[in-house]
Amino acid sequence: MLSGVRLPAGRGGEGRRLASKKQWMQKRVTLRPGKASDAHKHAIVTACERFIADILKPRFLPDIRPTEWNYVVDIHGAWHAGRYRFMQRYRSGMAHCLGAEFDTPFARIDYMGPDNFNIHWMRHTGQWWPVYRGKTLAEALHILQTDPVLLPFRRLSEYQYDEFQAIDRPLSERTAGRCAIFPHAPASPAPVLPTPMNGAT
Repeated sequence: MLSGVRLPAGRGGEGRRLASKKQWMQKRVTLRPGKASDAHKHAIVTACERFIADILKPRFLPDIRPTEWNYVVDIHGAWHAGRYRFMQRYRSGMAHCLGAEFDTPFARIDYMGPDNFNIHWMRHTGQWWPVYRGKTLAEALHILQTDPVLLPFRRLSEYQYDEFQAIDRPLSERTAGRCAIFPHAPASPAPVLPTPMNGAT
């Protein structure tokens, strides 16, 4: 037993008081998709597969570029429970798992009813986040090829943001409209372009 030493008082009481305080927290509600008929499902999958083959692959995966890390070898999609996910397939070039492949989703459309879709994007945390709702299939596919947040990951280093100047509305307006629908949706990050060195043109 220690003598002449005073130990600090425990903080159990303070911790219990903090834990007992009630706080309001905002909760994001994810709407369940509707049940699509076989005909609707076939039409949606066919349109999405054509979109991947004709738009996404030529623009974001014109060829496969092996590296010593993980690199993209395919862009594809899959239908499950009323949702169509757009994914990139990666292959590992690292020695300890050479040739191993895995899928990483980057966007998703949810079937909410006949020609009515909500759009989600995959955050870096692995969490789906809603960004648009009430869009037709044609509108959803147009958004998927124009909103930089929803594009495949390779855009960060290889995609030319100059192409976005041709979008119908400025990026700031599209971001404001999206956040008005979903107040917790993150704003689209402004592209960071390299600064030319002194004397460079």
